[in-house]
Amino acid sequence: MAQVQRQAPLMRANLFYCEPLEDGRTRRAMNVALPLFLPAPRGRLPDHNQPPAAPPQSRTRARRSDEKLEDTPYLPSLRIYRYR
Repeated sequence: MAQVQRQAPLMRANLFYCEPLEDGRTRRAMNVALPLFLPAPRGRLPDHNQPPAAPPQSRTRARRSDEKLEDTPYLPSLRIYRYR
């Protein structure tokens, strides 16, 4: 048996800077938790995409071929799954 902790949903953010960073880059891509706070020196927010209000109903990534846990939890309240 295995106890599984689901990952928190993350968004992929592509950040563009007005002034270069210390290493000279003007763009940085990273995974961020929401909410993401942005300074608005010009009095308006930068262009951005609106994330969906709810996660997709089905998986968007393919399952690993070597996944060894069952699909449904054996003990749901403890997040315990059995190995196949």
